[in-house]
Amino acid sequence: YTPAAAGTDTAVACLTTANCARCDTVLLTVLTLPTVDAGADFNVCVDGSATNLLGSPAGGAWSGTGVNGTPPYSFDPGLAGVGAWALTYTWTDASGCTNSDVLTVTVDPLPTADAGPDTTLCDEPVPYALGGLPAPGVWTFDQQGTGATLAGTQYTPNGTGTDVLVYTYTDASGCTATDLVSIAVVAPVVPNAGPDDSLCVSANR
Repeated sequence: YTPAAAGTDTAVACLTTANCARCDTVLLTVLTLPTVDAGADFNVCVDGSATNLLGSPAGGAWSGTGVNGTPPYSFDPGLAGVGAWALTYTWTDASGCTNSDVLTVTVDPLPTADAGPDTTLCDEPVPYALGGLPAPGVWTFDQQGTGATLAGTQYTPNGTGTDVLVYTYTDASGCTATDLVSIAVVAPVVPNAGPDDSLCVSANR
């Protein structure tokens, strides 16, 4: 017997022996499968923290790549790795009927940030253009050893020492990468041509 839809069916079983027939009737109640919702698909960065999984109705079980094995269920993007992963939520009602729903989690890779090579500048109030890639990104001080100022992509020396800057880039998926660059600020060299001198005009010159 394969039920076609929820409802009530009647089945009759008959046994005939020696021209005698006996029949019995059984009432079959076909139950509706429960409605199960795994929730909306979502994206997460590969370095993101574990995300709690909340299917409906509550009390079911989750399975799939990156899912921890026991409640409370969560998805770990670092464990799953980059890619698209199908997670299944299964729930069984009080009548023993089971249904499931699937959501897709896309784990996005991290971008690559490049703050450029370390450099040395003279201690002069001349703005230096920082060239982080990809652009646009955000420049901040990681370690500040001078009185230099930072405005957007412009670094202006002020005093000798070493500053470490961090360049932060966030891609369209919201994933972030950083890179460091070191800037050494040195005192400008003062040229010395020697003492003033006087020379006689000579025909031999």
